[in-house]
Amino acid sequence: MEKWLIITLLFYAVSSGVSVFIPIYILTLHGNAVDVATSIAIFSITNIFFSLVAGILTEKIFNPKLWIILSAITTTLVLVFLLFAKSVYEVVFSYALLSLTLTLPSPSLNLYVINSALRKIGRVFGKYSLIGSIGSVIGLFLGIKYISPFIYDLLLIITSLIIVVVALKIEKLNNLVKIRKEHKKHFSLLNSLSYLPYILTGIDIIKKGEARLRKINWLMWASALFISGIYLFNAPYIPFLTKNKIGNSEIFLINLLGSLTSLIVYYFVSKGRFLRAGVTYRNSLIIRAIAYLLVFISAFLSLDVLYFNEIGYALVGISYALWNVSISIAIYKAIRNEYTAFILGLWSAINAISAAVSSEIAGFLYSVIGFAFIPLIAFAIMLLSYICFQKGIAIKQKERA
Repeated sequence: MEKWLIITLLFYAVSSGVSVFIPIYILTLHGNAVDVATSIAIFSITNIFFSLVAGILTEKIFNPKLWIILSAITTTLVLVFLLFAKSVYEVVFSYALLSLTLTLPSPSLNLYVINSALRKIGRVFGKYSLIGSIGSVIGLFLGIKYISPFIYDLLLIITSLIIVVVALKIEKLNNLVKIRKEHKKHFSLLNSLSYLPYILTGIDIIKKGEARLRKINWLMWASALFISGIYLFNAPYIPFLTKNKIGNSEIFLINLLGSLTSLIVYYFVSKGRFLRAGVTYRNSLIIRAIAYLLVFISAFLSLDVLYFNEIGYALVGISYALWNVSISIAIYKAIRNEYTAFILGLWSAINAISAAVSSEIAGFLYSVIGFAFIPLIAFAIMLLSYICFQKGIAIKQKERA
């Protein structure tokens, strides 16, 4: 394995661990589902702004090693602060800061995929995602024997410090990924923020009416809607499990199963499988429907909540990986040689908007109707994303004709 990818593995270990640890920590401090949903929304809102900034910084100061080390150090400092958190507000504040620190190296890491040969981009993305999934498995595995927030946080701090050590030891880290001169657009922060509605309405940044931008528009709408469905389900999911007396170790296990099944899918993608975007997207929805049906049955009938959700979330992992492959490869190919780091940051920002809005809605729905019907609502939104994706793919086919 290339040394550069070890860093990706470790970042995923920290970020996946944090994503499960923070809701558990909030509930441990006697927070509720609304608090958890709000923390996720705030995390996403800060991510909206900083995803744009990270893309601009990467273009202006292309120094991946600098951003990786700075990200790891600041993440470590936030995790140390989290050791002494005594209230829900302090945990939520820490989570918002982690959104900033963990987003910083993302454009640099993603450019590794963009700069790969176009004919190999599917396999390269599969390899990149496989490494990320292994990292997620490691981060979640650390919580299988969950003892206390302090111990698990300490493990995350150690992992973050290892990133610094690894990055310092790789002497030619900046030479492992390149950014072409024509990609270095000098966007100011004001311009970057103002471009968001133009992307959403399909108006070209450079030239009106360009098919490539209309294609990106539909693909980003597809991504935004699918992410909405994911967060509508995920935001109240851990509070639902806790309410049904599922222990913290079992919660980590359920999430670990999802990461393991994703890992298997990404392994096959790295070998050249599951690269037909339309079919893969459709199959991800079919599997997601089965997964959410199992979760709905467990919530509505209160039958074997642990076992139904272990199977259901394992299927969620497969579904997510298939969707991620199809949407990511489609967008990577659409933006290749155009806008690069800026659009990657913008894409993250659009997804973050969806995550923030859906998380808040999820918290409200959970307090009003409970959890049982939320998976069904989430899946309905995901079906809308498939329509947008097909429209994007259709534009792509016309370009080839």
